[in-house]
Amino acid sequence: MTESINIGKILISNRFGGDSIMSKVITLLNRKGGCSKTSTAFSLAVELSKKAKTCCIDLDDQANLTSWAGIDSLQYEFADYLLGKCEIQNVIQATKVPDLFIIPTAAREGELRS
Repeated sequence: MTESINIGKILISNRFGGDSIMSKVITLLNRKGGCSKTSTAFSLAVELSKKAKTCCIDLDDQANLTSWAGIDSLQYEFADYLLGKCEIQNVIQATKVPDLFIIPTAAREGELRS
């Protein structure tokens, strides 16, 4: 069962127990800038990762969440997966926070933005 809260940053928290996988999708969305979307998303992801493996998806063309996660260089970004250039496993990167992963985006120079 997947619950979705549309409040964009997307956080996916997977809890592994036995043979079942529970996942939740939390979306943080606001068109207004400067309303703490990135800091809320990263803080929430860090806290969720203390209980379960957690993956953030950075969909913002400023790539601030990617930067906050400590990702300095990209081999692939989420747009590469959407364009069929790689598998999603190639895009997911570990962060400095244990059990926290990110699907990064490139800041404004990505192919989908041209």
